Amino acid sequence: MNCPTCGHDKSRRQKKKTGGLFPNLNANHRQCTKCGRKWTRYEKNPKLLYFDIETAPIRIEADVWNIWEPRIRPEHVKEDWFVLGWAAKWVCTSYMFSYALRPSEAKNCNDKRILKPLWDLFNEADIIIGHNSDRFDVKRMNWRWMIHGYNPPKPYRQVDTLKEIKKIAAPTSAALDFIAKHAGLNGKMKHRHNLFKECKAGNRDALIELKKYNEVDVIEGEAVYLWARPWMKTHPNTGLYFQDDKSHCRNCGSLDLDYDRDHPVVTAANSYECWTCKICGANGRTTISTRYDGGVEYETKEERQERAADNRIKRENLMR
Repeated sequence: MNCPTCGHDKSRRQKKKTGGLFPNLNANHRQCTKCGRKWTRYEKNPKLLYFDIETAPIRIEADVWNIWEPRIRPEHVKEDWFVLGWAAKWVCTSYMFSYALRPSEAKNCNDKRILKPLWDLFNEADIIIGHNSDRFDVKRMNWRWMIHGYNPPKPYRQVDTLKEIKKIAAPTSAALDFIAKHAGLNGKMKHRHNLFKECKAGNRDALIELKKYNEVDVIEGEAVYLWARPWMKTHPNTGLYFQDDKSHCRNCGSLDLDYDRDHPVVTAANSYECWTCKICGANGRTTISTRYDGGVEYETKEERQERAADNRIKRENLMR
């Protein structure tokens, strides 16, 4: 069983006495041998899906007056684009899903068969991740699903690594191949010159090569996401998906946090305790204020309410 935090495939059974009415749950407690994360298969973990699609080119027939500023009108489109294939995998796991059209489907521009599995994955995922997925992949898949009569997928959060990297850095190029190579990865797989044109014509070998090319894109894109995740300031809070009252890293969900009480995070209204994730390296802050009498990490609901009432009285006294 893979670790929900770091994806390590080796874990050991955690000897924990649960007692009560369900002593058999002891066998379901696992601990990762790499990061030390403890979990059970009954608890809710966020499902992060990285995906990428490959589309066919648009065939256009038009008479133009010059080659510099062609005016392409909708009636000039003879064959619209469609999905040639897609690949997806759960982040930090070895589960890879990939589909490509058959030669007969590619010739007939029919991508209906391969759309249903990806729609099912979208319904199961909590967070959808991709490179330039906000402008391209997600919207294109939505258009094809609308054409074939699908309902919208269940609500999900979205992470576009292209947007997130541009928010925090200024790379020379935002292309996935450029970023992957600077992150110490191999980059995208090289393919033949007319690969997409041959795929659209129904070349079986080209479709097999396209499927492999798409899978490599997903593997490299997932590695880029994990490489840039500690820097992401607007990453969805993965800690909200865990059904417990413990403090989790907002970026990766880890419980292994290093609290720094000497350097609080100061905002316009209050100050908070700072923490650093020991697994992914992200920084964050607690929800407990240090401006007044701060609470402890695992205080009860009654203690939290009592502390809030005391702080309210102190604020009122300061305002008089």
